[in-house]
Amino acid sequence: MMKDVIQQVFALVGSVPSSSQINEPMYSAMTAISSMNFNFQILALECSTPSLTYFGYLGLKLSVPFVLVIMVWLVVLVCKIFGERVPGFKILHNLEGRYLMYAGVSTSCLLLSLLYLMLTQAVLSYASCTKLENGPWVLDASPDVECFGSIHLQWLWLFVLGLVVYVFGVPLAILYVVVILRPKLLKKHKFKLPDWYEFCFGFLVTKYRAYVYGW
Repeated sequence: MMKDVIQQVFALVGSVPSSSQINEPMYSAMTAISSMNFNFQILALECSTPSLTYFGYLGLKLSVPFVLVIMVWLVVLVCKIFGERVPGFKILHNLEGRYLMYAGVSTSCLLLSLLYLMLTQAVLSYASCTKLENGPWVLDASPDVECFGSIHLQWLWLFVLGLVVYVFGVPLAILYVVVILRPKLLKKHKFKLPDWYEFCFGFLVTKYRAYVYGW
């Protein structure tokens, strides 16, 4: 399973917008989505590890983006140092250092945006409860856990952390990059975005047109 994860991360790094792809960021994004095809149920941890509770499983899910981002930057480091020996990554090895850094930033942002819905669902599952007939409120994802009980509230910090970092953090970061930072850079650089912005965040804004904002 770990081999599959590593291959998926390698595919993502190889598919981010590069100097030859920057005009087609959507193609790169769709390539990354198809390469990812990530299924977090594949390990079936609840079967192989019966002692793993819902809260442990939630913690593992929320840690996945951090692990993947670390793996992305390890791959970037490997490409820079040993790229000549890694099949398929010679082109990344030959890039200037700054472009390789841009690829790392772009891939990390792409990962977080692709995982957003899964992470949001996982975080909000903590607050998804159903009232039993003539009984207490129980957690939908784990009916053996009573909502607002001592065990449930013991993990409130994990819910708040996920809410701040993922549910609100990712959209606010995108809002800043697209709505606040982009106009400032356009104004500063005479309506031309700097290279670092296009390479790092181009997949978010390159094809944006104000007259079709509703789509």
